[in-house]
Amino acid sequence: MYQRPTNRDTSRIGLPGSQSINPKIVTSIEELKKEIDEIKTRNKRVETDKAWETSWTRKFLVLALTYIVIVIFFFVVKLPNPFMNAVVPSVAFVLSTLTVPIFKKWWLSKIHKQK
Repeated sequence: MYQRPTNRDTSRIGLPGSQSINPKIVTSIEELKKEIDEIKTRNKRVETDKAWETSWTRKFLVLALTYIVIVIFFFVVKLPNPFMNAVVPSVAFVLSTLTVPIFKKWWLSKIHKQK
């Protein structure tokens, strides 16, 4: 009659009732934990970057800085009414950046999907 062994060596694989866990498994688990923590940190950074990219603060800042640069340029080249004439190119630039997400979404759904 077959009798089940009672003294199995489970110390290498870390089964319940084993004396110790294989150091390679512990190292692998620690490496996986470290990788998961790094991924979580990266994801938080990406989410923060995305929040900044889509924020109205950033859009207003782009508009203001663009306007200032264009006004300075218009003063340097001695164009008339630099403050008034800088409005159109500044607004046009910001509008062009606001439409990019619309075209990106279309491109991803129609063009990139086909590749």
